[in-house]
Amino acid sequence: MEMLAKIKADAVNNLSDGRYFAPFAEWVGFDLSPDSPHAISLSLAKEIQSWLAGPKIVAQMGSSPIEVVNEVAEALRIEIVQTDLDLPLVQLSPLISKLIKRVRLESDMEEVDIFNLLQSRIGGVAWFLVDVSHISWETLRTAKRGLSAEVMQNLSQRFPIIWNIALTKDNVAEVVQLTSAEALNLSSGSEEKVGLRAFDDLDPIVEQLEVL
Repeated sequence: MEMLAKIKADAVNNLSDGRYFAPFAEWVGFDLSPDSPHAISLSLAKEIQSWLAGPKIVAQMGSSPIEVVNEVAEALRIEIVQTDLDLPLVQLSPLISKLIKRVRLESDMEEVDIFNLLQSRIGGVAWFLVDVSHISWETLRTAKRGLSAEVMQNLSQRFPIIWNIALTKDNVAEVVQLTSAEALNLSSGSEEKVGLRAFDDLDPIVEQLEVL
């Protein structure tokens, strides 16, 4: 299943979502940060992981210290970690081969400041997960100053970025076109009950991203 951009499934917490994303997602993330209210247990992560073939598994660790990051990665044999921190690379478990670093941007940030921020944090980073989901696409699309679709396109061309954007079926194709997004973050959901999950929130977006 070919997509217009690589897809990271964010914070998958049930097998239904895992199976839904598996045919087309590049990465499937589990929220495993002990401080997160949405974190899942290691046992549930192992159960979902055992059913998935294809996507790379990402341990989303938030602001967890390196000791916790290493413990989780080794418990689940996960090679990719997403973090909000600048972790000391020399202290990472040898099992961890790639880091995804989450960075939140604000609408009033200037391009040069964003560039300098990402450039200063790129050491050891495979991808940035750049979070602008709190800013409407209309604001980004029409902005004349600060963070804009044009700035996002420039950043996409300079850095390896997974964009976390407030996507809808009506804007997703335009987002990919105007930002030159190589990868997008899609939020997972929750089962109505075990084994039962409607994907009305995701299907229209995924359909727009599918290369026919």
